Amino acid sequence: MNQLSSSEPNFFEIDANDPERAGSIEPLGTKRKFWMKVGDGSQSISYLVKLSRPNTGEDWAEYLVSKLAALLGLPHAKYELGTVTGKDGLREPAVRSERLYEQGDSLVHGNQLLVQIDPQYPANEARKYRLSAHTVEAVKAAVGGLEPPRPKYCQALPTGVTTAIDVYIGYLLLAAWVANQDRHHENWGAIELNGKLTLSPTYDHGSALGSLILDEERRSG
Repeated sequence: MNQLSSSEPNFFEIDANDPERAGSIEPLGTKRKFWMKVGDGSQSISYLVKLSRPNTGEDWAEYLVSKLAALLGLPHAKYELGTVTGKDGLREPAVRSERLYEQGDSLVHGNQLLVQIDPQYPANEARKYRLSAHTVEAVKAAVGGLEPPRPKYCQALPTGVTTAIDVYIGYLLLAAWVANQDRHHENWGAIELNGKLTLSPTYDHGSALGSLILDEERRSG
């Protein structure tokens, strides 16, 4: 399930033991991930590198869904396939994506937006799934107060898609199409700069396309 091809365009290889290649740990979420920079000075690019959990296809799922989002013209995080070599010398499959927000920006997650609409919303509850307050109406109210994603992400939007709500509906259709099972309130959000909030491109699709089903389960049908 986790076989990768180094012939893939933009395939990367990272040695996590090299302090110049691996950067700071990203604590949010359940998957192992860290930040790294490629290039020097103003030309450097910050990437979030995410390692796949064992016996899953989270890496190829992220990559393939980003390609499908591009076909639909939806703003999305662009993923590249690669490997990370750990301290034990083992190479593990991973993906990386460019930082969605720039210097001075911040990513505001859905739970933070929802608590602004409803101060009683359980934004800090450890449980992310099956929250009764995470409703269509609540999300619509939160997203309705946002600007559409920044123009650089919207160059291929379908005709007639103009508002943040329009774009977010596209995210939901994408999630349904690829059977993404992980669309909780920290897997969508907004980018903030100087008090202005724009809908973030869609991201975090590692649970889509049956990527968590073991090969044995697939064969048993």
